[in-house]
Amino acid sequence: MQKTNLFLSRILPKINVGLVSVISGCVLASNAIAATNCSPTACTVDSSVVNFVSCRLSAQSFAVGGVCIATCGESEAACYDNYHLVTKTYYVSGCGDIEYTDCEPDEDIDDGDDTGGDIDTPGTKLCFFPFDNAPCVGDESLLFKSINGCETEKLRCFGTTTFNTCTKCKEGYTDTTKTITDPDCSNTTSQNTCSMPCTEDSDCEALTTDWSSPLNGAQSRTIGSCFFGQCETTQETRCIPGYYKLNNKPVLATCSKCEAGYYCPDGTSKLSCAEKTGDSPATSPAGSDSISKCYVPANKTYQNSTGQFEFSMDCYYKQ
Repeated sequence: MQKTNLFLSRILPKINVGLVSVISGCVLASNAIAATNCSPTACTVDSSVVNFVSCRLSAQSFAVGGVCIATCGESEAACYDNYHLVTKTYYVSGCGDIEYTDCEPDEDIDDGDDTGGDIDTPGTKLCFFPFDNAPCVGDESLLFKSINGCETEKLRCFGTTTFNTCTKCKEGYTDTTKTITDPDCSNTTSQNTCSMPCTEDSDCEALTTDWSSPLNGAQSRTIGSCFFGQCETTQETRCIPGYYKLNNKPVLATCSKCEAGYYCPDGTSKLSCAEKTGDSPATSPAGSDSISKCYVPANKTYQNSTGQFEFSMDCYYKQ
């Protein structure tokens, strides 16, 4: 007599053979779409602006289509010295491009000589902080590096250089400073940072954190280590079971959900239910993390030495 394969031989004696009809229905749902108000209105109390402006005196922010937009107003007096007023646009879904004003630095300085035109004089102006907690003009889309060991920090603009400076270090850290230079500035400024002295990695154990809650199948944690007498931190990531890592880049987006028909037990490998159980019809739901999630589906015709049959229920693999 021909032997049944491993999977079916384990579950066949326990399964009632029969036909099951399944009827599934569809429910249609309709969603009402509210009209967008594109007329300028006052921003709500709990709203925040979506754009940065670099004016000395800003005008009242306004809302269009529920989006709060900052503006410098209509007067050149709103701008700092060596800045001028410009009109920009911000796209609001359903309303299109909405105009607002901002201040930009003058590119040229008059050299007083009408024969040769104006000249650029980088590195000769005295720079100061025109505003806090906002990036320099043109840096709005960049991510600015946080300070290791800092509890609270502030964003600063110096010339064309945007950086964070620490206002309070975490417990165990000491206040230190670094010098910031800018190609457009004749002077320099200071950045407040934090440091933790060490002689070996064990001195930095307090900086190692627990694994974070999963985000798109990925977890991360901070690892503290001693580097040239100062504690440094690095980020470590991993994929949780039910996901697998596509490559070795240290970003959360590299974790991919385990596809149907496979299981991913350790966050790194993707194993086939059909191959590991020895049954070609074996499959699994997406995101499976163990071989016990593999099963032979019900209501499909299979054949072995006893003939053709169908299972009346999904039959799961047991180790």
